Amino acid sequence: MASASSPSTKSGSDTHKLKHPISNNDNLQGPSRPPYILARGVTLTGRVEKKVQEKVQAIGSELPIYVAVMTKSCVGGNLFSLEFCAEYASTLPSRDQTLILELEDKDWHTTLHIKGSRKIIYRGWSKFACDNNLQLGDICLFKMAERRTRGLAMRVHFICKSGVFL
Repeated sequence: MASASSPSTKSGSDTHKLKHPISNNDNLQGPSRPPYILARGVTLTGRVEKKVQEKVQAIGSELPIYVAVMTKSCVGGNLFSLEFCAEYASTLPSRDQTLILELEDKDWHTTLHIKGSRKIIYRGWSKFACDNNLQLGDICLFKMAERRTRGLAMRVHFICKSGVFL
């Protein structure tokens, strides 16, 4: 089958053919793109995993959602911060910049800090964590916001360990 947009003569590596036609029902992302990415070292139990899957589905996103379980360094240490795992960090900008965290109709201005290959929400994270009463074991889901005019932004959703934010 010839394509109207490709030349009729084909040469070596310039040839690209579809093995099957694309339809609206095809999963163009393929199985390699999960709906969410878990923080490094995190394993979810069956009940919690189900809640996360339900929340991710309800949020809906073309890009994977980052799922972080709050640890002592996130909500209980002297210097509150949240580090993105390497897989998710690779999708983020490679220079320090303001990261706006959105929750309902309020914004928190934080700093996305780059330290080698590590990407960490640093300045402003403790205020966000305290203002939202985040506790050890609570789960934050980060969805990249679609607004581009005001810089980098993420919409944050919670699953409270006690079940309040479901």
